[in-house]
Amino acid sequence: MDAQSVPDSWVGRRVEAVVVRPVNPDQPGFSTSLTALTYEGVLEEVNDRGIVASLSSEAEVLAANTFYPWGAVLSLRLTE
Repeated sequence: MDAQSVPDSWVGRRVEAVVVRPVNPDQPGFSTSLTALTYEGVLEEVNDRGIVASLSSEAEVLAANTFYPWGAVLSLRLTE
């Protein structure tokens, strides 16, 4: 996935993102395992380095306006 495959028209809209995250994000120095989790939220920016989005799931709310590099974004789709 990269900036060319995500249209600018998606900015400001609700998306579903599958993001690679540490298994235990509360202890990043000790977590060597990664998992892919699905989140929903608003896509705020897209560029050649990645996306900025405010994402959450039923179990976890991630920080608002967070940058996710393309290497961490496995998929992104509109949910509207």
